[in-house]
Amino acid sequence: MTMNHKTKAENARGDEIFSVLMELIFELKDAHMGLKTNGSVVPIYYKSPRAIRDQDAYSPYVVRRYFNQELELSANKNINFGQITADIGYIRIGSFEKDTYEIYDVISSFLNTQGLIIDVRQNSGGSSDFADELISHFIDQNKISPLSYKRNTLAYSYTIRPKNPYYSKPVVVLTNGNTFSSAEGFCKIMEDISTVTIIGDTTAGGCGNPQWYSLPSGTKIRVSTTCFLKYDGQPVEWNGIYPDIRVVQIKADIDSGRDKQLEYAINYLNTITQ
Repeated sequence: MTMNHKTKAENARGDEIFSVLMELIFELKDAHMGLKTNGSVVPIYYKSPRAIRDQDAYSPYVVRRYFNQELELSANKNINFGQITADIGYIRIGSFEKDTYEIYDVISSFLNTQGLIIDVRQNSGGSSDFADELISHFIDQNKISPLSYKRNTLAYSYTIRPKNPYYSKPVVVLTNGNTFSSAEGFCKIMEDISTVTIIGDTTAGGCGNPQWYSLPSGTKIRVSTTCFLKYDGQPVEWNGIYPDIRVVQIKADIDSGRDKQLEYAINYLNTITQ
């Protein structure tokens, strides 16, 4: 807290303290931040500029136009999947909020394909454990995560161990400005796997690992506690994950019935698997 904010907090009377807190944590420009009073959560920084830019640049209805059959839905209704062609599979992870351990059966259904698309556009995150469970099916040896800083101290890296079924063919991960939080954690590790190519646009830039803290008044404040790094040492916060191949997509593309990012991914896999 800067002296300016400290002085404002000390001089605040009644509900004025909420304005001071909101002004303070808004400066962090992190959509994880929030205040909770009387059970209601007040978001402080709703979306990053990239998330706002891409909020209408994706549509699941347009995606479905690229399939000749209905996409299957996992039991927890969090994973859509199907084959775009006989050689290319598609998995849509809506979020990592729900258990994705059903991914075993989903991956198994694509072992005969020559390429796979994993779509995490508009994925707002959730549990990093579920994200790591998905990663484990694309590695054939232990994978060490990048380092991170927790409360200003170099914290930890951890090991993801491979699991069967192992998918060894080329993989495209589709991202955009609404790929956020643990979905970015998923991307930062996947981009370091030799069979994986990130296509789309730069992610939101906020991994966070947020936690709630209680204030003396009973109000709770949610603050990100961890600065996650990429393998090159650069922070994910604010920067996001840059795609290997940037494909710009805007609302006008979706309005015209085109998903240029998905089209590029399909053509890319067709080219490298022939």
